[in-house]
Amino acid sequence: MIRYRRLLVVFVLLALVVGLSFLDPVHEAVGQALEWSKQFIRHHEVLGLALFAALSAVSAIIFFFSTAVIVPVAVYAWGKPATILILWGSWILGAAASYAIGRKPGRRLMKWVVPRNASHYEKKISAKANFPLVLLFQIALPSEIPGYVLGALKYHFGKYLGARALAEIPFAVGAVYLGDSFVRRQYGPLIGIAVGGLLLSAAAIYFFHKRLER
Repeated sequence: MIRYRRLLVVFVLLALVVGLSFLDPVHEAVGQALEWSKQFIRHHEVLGLALFAALSAVSAIIFFFSTAVIVPVAVYAWGKPATILILWGSWILGAAASYAIGRKPGRRLMKWVVPRNASHYEKKISAKANFPLVLLFQIALPSEIPGYVLGALKYHFGKYLGARALAEIPFAVGAVYLGDSFVRRQYGPLIGIAVGGLLLSAAAIYFFHKRLER
């Protein structure tokens, strides 16, 4: 089904990541890149932190942009707890920006920034939608879509941001531990986290669309 197409793409990408983690040349190249990045951040700590936070925030605004590939760099430089906090906070900042863009006059930007299916959800969801439905919406769809849609609907900003904050927690934790498992070549956790993330997304998609059909 079309609603699961993105999930299939993510599955293929994760399978590719797991496959690459078995290759020694790839692992050695990643290790060298991480060491170089760590040295750069050590000498330019503020710049490195600002750049990672800014790119992570942008990934919550533009649907074709992601910082997943540089999460291992952050983990290697700052450790898992700090990276989770930075990533989560940056995504929340980006979510607030996407909500603001969804409202006029930034609404015109949606024509080239947001996927076409955003308008479909704008017709299906009410500005008075309850919190559980909005939470499912935020887990089921790419992070940038709910912001634009709920901003355009003028949904309550506090409730929107609260749902976004809850929805991003498992993804921030998962992204950090997935990247760390890849670097350490811990195949059990790597596969477990990937499968868990896919199952969470699939369940959210299923129950979200069930709620919309009622």
